[in-house]
Amino acid sequence: SQKTEQKREKTLEKNARRLERGLEGDDIDAILAALSLEHRERAGVIVDNDCKKPSARGHASMTATNSAKPNELVVYGGERVEGEKCAVCGDVYRYDIDRNK
Repeated sequence: SQKTEQKREKTLEKNARRLERGLEGDDIDAILAALSLEHRERAGVIVDNDCKKPSARGHASMTATNSAKPNELVVYGGERVEGEKCAVCGDVYRYDIDRNK
């Protein structure tokens, strides 16, 4: 219900604030709440038809399409190392082999 969702949202925000202030150093619920809020902020879909090439990454999935565009590759996700952190990519790129774009 809407009331339950509002209460859940309020709890998540409260736990995220506590995590930022450092009041609960190893509280797993606060950590998960902060990660959930961060994920929600990044979950929007953006379509860019003329974008830069994908950043360097490992463990991405790449496949050729067989349907309407047989000369197209699709690259999804992967990981890249930024200092001591590993960033997980959730983006999708289409590459047209004929147009080299």
